[in-house]
Amino acid sequence: LVYSCPVYGTDERPPDQFCAVGAAYTDRPDDEAVLADLAADGVGVVRLGGKNDGASFRHNLEAVMTYGMKAWRTPAFAYGEVCADPEKRAELGLRASVLGRSLRDNLAVVNQSMAGEGLSAPPCYCDHCNQDFRRWLQRRFGTLRRLNAAWHSAYDSWESIQQLGSPADVDMAAERLKMMQVALELPPGNTERWQRLFELDPPRAMAWRRWHDDLLLAWYRDFAVAFKRENGGTVPI
Repeated sequence: LVYSCPVYGTDERPPDQFCAVGAAYTDRPDDEAVLADLAADGVGVVRLGGKNDGASFRHNLEAVMTYGMKAWRTPAFAYGEVCADPEKRAELGLRASVLGRSLRDNLAVVNQSMAGEGLSAPPCYCDHCNQDFRRWLQRRFGTLRRLNAAWHSAYDSWESIQQLGSPADVDMAAERLKMMQVALELPPGNTERWQRLFELDPPRAMAWRRWHDDLLLAWYRDFAVAFKRENGGTVPI
């Protein structure tokens, strides 16, 4: 879709070297001076953000359309919302249905993004997610004996298995290292912190990441099904 639209960029590299291309700005979405500059430079599609309420979106969309441009609507949910709580997943489906219905046959919107970058927010460590992770492990390994054999671990119950990076997991890792007279030091940077956590327990870390990806894909599916049912496929996601 992007390749069929005019592209606006301030970077000197050619567009095919970008991992993502879009027109975005930090001023108000209805800033006439910015919109005029974008239009003058040949921009055809603007990644439109701003407030998520319907009135604000319609106002900003009208401002963009005034200058002959269309909108690529920003993500509908944040990764911090992803959770195994059935009530939260039901609320996501309702939100997707309302959004799909409101954008139906809207020719000014060329795309609706579902979410942005993975793990851009801390994972959820609520009871629903903790239990879902353990159920996922039970389906994958069947028994603790198989899990311990695969991980070279010695868990005596499913409840003792923690999500990677949870407060309980960090405390347990600190205690294990303390017995070996090694202090647990987690880097402040997000990427470096996750690298360190993965190094401490690679088998569990990989299983946890697979579970988390499955949960994220379930959110994508829930959103897509509800959105398309109401939207009729008139706005791609």
